[in-house]
Amino acid sequence: MHHIEAIRETTFVPSVCWMAYIGADLQTGGLVRTEIEPFGESLFFIGVISFLLIKLLLLLIAYLDSPFAAGQARSVEEGSLLPLALAVDRIKRVVEAG
Repeated sequence: MHHIEAIRETTFVPSVCWMAYIGADLQTGGLVRTEIEPFGESLFFIGVISFLLIKLLLLLIAYLDSPFAAGQARSVEEGSLLPLALAVDRIKRVVEAG
């Protein structure tokens, strides 16, 4: 439980996030303005590289910044901590008894 709280309280430096977004925008913009022949292959490579930048890099940073979707009303990651608390209570009782 302490580890979960530490992860929730840790945030990325905002300037690093902005640098990642600006870098992805500049690289995607540069790829779009580059002339590669044939046109179909250029679209494919621009699409793949843009997907990797946007989906993997930027969304990974967003996920790492809030791994348990803290603050979002409807989140799949949010779950009850009651089973964990009950398990901790059972372990405490066993340790105290034995």
